[in-house]
Amino acid sequence: MKWKKRLVLIGGSLCVLLFFVTVAFASNENPQKGIAQRVSDLEVFFADLKSKFTSQQHDIVSLNQKVEGQTTVVAEFKRQLTEQQGLFADLKTQLNELQIKVDQLVQNPNPSANKHRVSGIMVDANGKSFFSGLELVSLSGMHYHLMENGIDNGTFAFYDIPDGTYNIRFYYDSYPIDSLNQIVVAGSDLSGLTIKLAVPTFTVSGQAKHSNGSPMSNQMVTLKAQGNIGGYWPTTKGDGTFVLNGIAPGTYTLQIGDPNVPVATVEVTVSDHDVLSVVAVG
Repeated sequence: MKWKKRLVLIGGSLCVLLFFVTVAFASNENPQKGIAQRVSDLEVFFADLKSKFTSQQHDIVSLNQKVEGQTTVVAEFKRQLTEQQGLFADLKTQLNELQIKVDQLVQNPNPSANKHRVSGIMVDANGKSFFSGLELVSLSGMHYHLMENGIDNGTFAFYDIPDGTYNIRFYYDSYPIDSLNQIVVAGSDLSGLTIKLAVPTFTVSGQAKHSNGSPMSNQMVTLKAQGNIGGYWPTTKGDGTFVLNGIAPGTYTLQIGDPNVPVATVEVTVSDHDVLSVVAVG
């Protein structure tokens, strides 16, 4: 806006100057000059003024271009600064993770010598074996996930578990544990554990198919409840059918395909019996 104000100021000054020049040329101070000579002198004078005015315009345009150039430089600097701030945040996260590992090494200089295998079987309230997602949570809040799972027979195994006390937790919050909800690992492996649910489990089965009726084969199947997929499930078969065992009572969303972008979903409620012939259409 400054260059526009400058341009207006220059234009106003030229108008005032033009007025006085016109009066001067129209006066009788130099009666020897003829009209033609006065007109010629006036044309030369105005040509000079026009040249100076054009030069001022060029200067203003050049100044405006420099300002715009500086604005671009500032914008680029801000972009680079934002990028560097993001890199710094990532570095800070990595340093925090490294510090945690260093602290763990300080507490346990030889971790491999004090890590163990924890294994067992899952059964429901009726003593029937089943399988669902399970984890060990240390008293300090560290989470350890399954390394082996027996979907068909309910067996499970954790590896590299340090000495300590751990709470046993199913991924599904609605899966209440009746017994053995805490273990202590102390110098050796733990095997033959039995984790018993306080409720019975049932089977959910059905078929996934496209809107034209063709089956969705070899698609991932997940059962979502309260934001958690809960466990490990086999994919759909060639004809689109699926079978999910070990499902406790509750309301779930059955998803076909990528859990983040499922191709088909259907609500399933399990109460006190198996839920069969579920149809998921996408």
